[in-house]
Amino acid sequence: MANAEKIAGVNSYILYGAESTYGTAVSTTKHFGLVTSFKPSLKNNLILGRSFKGTSTGGRNVAKVVGGKFESGFSIDFEPQVFDWMEYVLGTAPTGLGTGASPYVYAESDAVGSLTVSHSIDNATTDRDTQYLGALVNTCTIRCSVGEAVTVSLDFVSGDVDKDSTVQSAVALDTSDPFTFAGGSIEIPDGSAISNIIDSAEITITNNAEVLYGLGSRTGQAGVVKARDYNVKFTLKYLDETFIDWVLGSATGPTTPTRSATMSLKFTNGTNKYIDFVFTGVTFEDYSVGADLNEVLTEDMNAVCESLSVTEQQQA
Repeated sequence: MANAEKIAGVNSYILYGAESTYGTAVSTTKHFGLVTSFKPSLKNNLILGRSFKGTSTGGRNVAKVVGGKFESGFSIDFEPQVFDWMEYVLGTAPTGLGTGASPYVYAESDAVGSLTVSHSIDNATTDRDTQYLGALVNTCTIRCSVGEAVTVSLDFVSGDVDKDSTVQSAVALDTSDPFTFAGGSIEIPDGSAISNIIDSAEITITNNAEVLYGLGSRTGQAGVVKARDYNVKFTLKYLDETFIDWVLGSATGPTTPTRSATMSLKFTNGTNKYIDFVFTGVTFEDYSVGADLNEVLTEDMNAVCESLSVTEQQQA
């Protein structure tokens, strides 16, 4: 039966749960944050059969169509309130208690755990629940700009999809405020705040995740993560020659680019909450200074980083 009313995104919700076996569905009970967008992608990779002409088929037209390798994935945008999901970006469960005396520490791992992610649509008549199984974070992008909330975009690849008409049980949203640009800072090296006024910052973590396929099934049978990349972009008001000299490697022209041992990008959220991204081995790849007649000069930079550790305090 057709739905009796149009359904908006606000009538749906996204939840996730950690899988113990790749591609085997688990109960989904956790929110990523304040979700604003969800965009799935399903692809059949159709195999088109053609042939020399028969009595009524063949020739120039497609004679048979069958399903090939089934590929799926999705992207989700949200405003983070806590960073529990960071475990499935870097690969390890956090150590610590999440307090000021013992903050959570998210460390790198060679493997990344898979998730079951459900999209439940609470229709007026027939509900829809779509579960993405064996979901791996391919790319994580964290952005902030002046006057805005911090936003996160997660791009997933998944191995399989299940659909039925029984939605997942709704779960209360976290009561924490979202993080905002107002609580942000950049330190290069860690512990040394830069003097420039910061307009925006962006962290991109790429896992190069891949779903593995084999004989006997159209859906994915396993998932792996390959080379990991860290990039940090930021835009700030021009102040002095520090950053162009780092890019050039000297005050006069290109030599060996300057490598900073560490860089910290930190956001606070109230008195007892913060998230601190500490990168090591930081080298600037791209640099530009924008000059417009009636505008303040700005510098745009992109840094390549070698490793990352994330520290979070969620409570006093």
